[in-house]
Amino acid sequence: AGGQVVRAEATKAPTLADLSPEQITAGLPQDVADALASADPTVGQTLAQQNACIGCHSLDPAVQQPGPSWYGVANHAVVRVPGESPALYLYHSITNPSAFVVPSYPDGIMPKTFGESLSVQDQANLIAYLLQQNQE
Repeated sequence: AGGQVVRAEATKAPTLADLSPEQITAGLPQDVADALASADPTVGQTLAQQNACIGCHSLDPAVQQPGPSWYGVANHAVVRVPGESPALYLYHSITNPSAFVVPSYPDGIMPKTFGESLSVQDQANLIAYLLQQNQE
């Protein structure tokens, strides 16, 4: 009798496209943020191959690997750890992989040496590459 029907809209998780450049990189150490400004994703892709990252991470979501898929990792990084920017989450994943372990994956498989073995620029190149993986 004259009442309005209010439909709740499903809330879509934010994606990388919803964020400003500042929101994407918030919290990064200054040297990494500076390096990210001139990072080359193509070099990052090469680093992922050279450092055997692709042995555990796949861009094909249907392929089960020891590590989480990189398909859409940039969008997952937006919401993975509350309070962390996507770039900061990826930086921590590279340099301190035990800081957050994706549910249903074991801790201790990802090498903990990339913070020392990769230069700051190489870390930034790898982050730039991963930030391009924004498939939904």
